Formats: sequence, C-alpha cells, structure tokens
Amino acid sequence: MANLARSKADVLLNITTPKFGSQALAADAKNTKWNPLHIVNNVASSAAVLQPVGFKNVQGVVSATYFKDPADPQWANDPEMKTYTNAMHKYAPDADPANQFNAYGWAAASSLHQALDAMKCPTREGLRDAVRNLKDVKVNMLLPGVTLSTGRGDAFPIETMQLMRFKGERWQLFGKPVDTREEFGPLAK
Repeated sequence: MANLARSKADVLLNITTPKFGSQALAADAKNTKWNPLHIVNNVASSAAVLQPVGFKNVQGVVSATYFKDPADPQWANDPEMKTYTNAMHKYAPDADPANQFNAYGWAAASSLHQALDAMKCPTREGLRDAVRNLKDVKVNMLLPGVTLSTGRGDAFPIETMQLMRFKGERWQLFGKPVDTREEFGPLAK
C-alpha cells in the first residue's frame, strides 16, 4: 500500500478476498496524505470486512452489488426480505439476518430453486441443461433490474451490477444498474 500511495494514483481498485480487503482498507485509512477513490470488489464489501477498519475510515469507498442488503432500511418492507428474515429467525436463530453473507446464501439458494423448477427432467443432465439456459430469471433477493441469464457461450448468470458508496454505517446504492451485456456487447462474452 505504501508503494501504491507513492504512485499518487487517484483510483485504487482493490480486488481482494475479505481478510486482505480489510487490511488494504486499514492501510489506506492510515495514509492521510493519499486519498484515492477506493473501489472494493463485491467479495470484500460486507460490513464484516469494513467494521474492523472502522466505518469512519471507509467513508466514500465504492463497490458494486447485485443483491439486496439486509441491513439497508430501504428493504425493510420488501416481501422477500421479510420471508428471508422470518426464515432466519426460525431456522437459524443464532445467525444475524443483517449479515450480507447470510443474505447471499439465501439468494444463491433461491437461484438454485429457480434452476430446479426449470428442469425438464429430474436428472443431473436436466439440472445442467436448466442452468445453461436461464432466460431473465427473477430471483426476489436480487436487486430490481438484475436477473439470471445464461446461454450458449455465456455461463455467467449475473452480468448486471448496481454501484454503491459507503456512507455513514451502510452502503447506499447510486446510479442505475449496469448490464455489461448492454454496455459492452460482444466484449462482455
């Protein structure tokens, strides 16, 4: 981080796992002379990564997401968030429903459920074929505008992200969802 700070770059793209994301954010916070736009990848954007650094030290950090943050009050009355929270209280009472990793697990399980429903036959091959041919499948834990789509030559089910900036004690969404298939066309494949 010291070498990067000496470069005086105005943007720091932090593509790390959670532990190293936290360490990079902490190192950046200690350097008061260098203040780049700090972008963290989605994997290192959870509150569990940011909290040890101190929320005051990660103000303005930018990331992107594709699923609803259970700690964000804007989703408090969302039907899927209510279903998720109730299930967490019932089946995992010691788990924190506000933890983004738990919500991610719910979104992944919901995605698998959608693929299972799309199977033409209940076999391994049937699941494979269903997963390879998803067409704008809606998963209620995903952000509005984000769907699952796969097809021939495209095995990436989620290619739409929403930018977010850390402010106060939580992430705040900004801008419109960005669909890389629309933005970058054939380059996205």
